[in-house]
Amino acid sequence: MSLQYSGGTLVNTTFTQSGATRGEIVSNLISALLSAGWTNLSGTGTDQVLQCAATMIGVTGLRIAVRIYDPGSGSCARVALRNISGSRIGQDLYLFPALGKVWRIIANQYQFFIMTPGSSATREFVYAGQLIVPTWLSATATNCGLAQGNAISDTDVAARASYRNSLNSANLPVGSSFARETHLVSDVLLDMSNLTYTGTGVLAGSCIQSANCGRTFGNAYRWADNTLVDNDPLVAFGLSSASDEAKFQGQMSDAVVVDDAFTADMNISLDGHTWWGITNNNNGVAGTTDYGNIPRGTLFIRVA
Repeated sequence: MSLQYSGGTLVNTTFTQSGATRGEIVSNLISALLSAGWTNLSGTGTDQVLQCAATMIGVTGLRIAVRIYDPGSGSCARVALRNISGSRIGQDLYLFPALGKVWRIIANQYQFFIMTPGSSATREFVYAGQLIVPTWLSATATNCGLAQGNAISDTDVAARASYRNSLNSANLPVGSSFARETHLVSDVLLDMSNLTYTGTGVLAGSCIQSANCGRTFGNAYRWADNTLVDNDPLVAFGLSSASDEAKFQGQMSDAVVVDDAFTADMNISLDGHTWWGITNNNNGVAGTTDYGNIPRGTLFIRVA
């Protein structure tokens, strides 16, 4: 498909918590998304449903919504993917507040990332977005979205796999710790949490690196002059069950996957724009038949 640019406003902002409140995270995230072109669908204050803009490239008219809210108790602010009508509502993703904690929000009119610096501890990373769907997948209607967090509960103490540390949310470069994510296509919704299955969200890297995309094999990832390979950020996941084959559903906007490891939060220049590194030090690893290999690579998001 080639790189897909969203148009509209790009938001790249930080806030530092002056208190340790859930509501502070909710309010700042809502404000950032409104600035990026999302609109309020329902709710007020620290419990709102926002909808992204309708897609204007690829299959047009697709849009997701997210509920962003303070549950009133517990440890974390919450984000949940849903459809516009509210007939399909995904599981909660978690963001843990703390005094002095610094959060970064990167958003466009279709997607957002909220995270803390570096590799991001558990309950400190959430992504949600409406994907760009190529026109030949014309059967896709209403929505095509993915949401993902790096914690499986309000009190989780382990940082789970996410695009903050891997391109395969069913595995980590070290050990096995699995993502919590929601898939939504044409109003069919599937929640997945801490499952070692093939249907979790995989970002395309250059998997012609070798028979396995892992670093334990001889894996080609750059040209003869050491130029790195850039990939369209195609997103594959299952939809009917956790054990589905992960199939490409769409592509992230304002995004690219570069076939090498970079430190999280570093910037690169590409195609006349500035890009922010999401994935931290992902050299790749060979997996198992249960949850596949992790390709070497880094997800970058356009910020200017």
